[in-house]
Amino acid sequence: MYRKDFRNAPVTVLMDFASHQLNVRQNNMLVKYGITGKQAKVLFFIIRHRDMPINQKDIENFFMIRSSSITSIMGYLEESGFIRRYADTHDGRAKRIEVTNRGLDLHNIIVEIRDEHERIATGGLTAEERTLLRELMLKVVENISPGIE
Repeated sequence: MYRKDFRNAPVTVLMDFASHQLNVRQNNMLVKYGITGKQAKVLFFIIRHRDMPINQKDIENFFMIRSSSITSIMGYLEESGFIRRYADTHDGRAKRIEVTNRGLDLHNIIVEIRDEHERIATGGLTAEERTLLRELMLKVVENISPGIE
């Protein structure tokens, strides 16, 4: 019944609804691993960049999230043994971040969940429609995220 309300909804309302639904699904799938969707995204970023020096500011800048929010996420990831933070040898004020074996163990799970959500979100679309959707979403991201390269 209420789905009909979406027929004429603004694109931003549809994007927000889709994003919310994906986050709910992701959180439900990750709860058994003791991690939330946001924490998993940050952990995935750290894993993806594990071969280079990374610090909390890099994560704040990438996700465009306030320092206090990232501090909370990082604290949980560290307390749970997914990451380790240590003082930078060149700048004692800066903290470097490395993923632990426990964090690496979640990598494949995070990828599987991401891929499943991709299949769900794009189910019923042709390859051409998926390509077009990706191109359009990239334009949207560029429009609303100043400084994205």
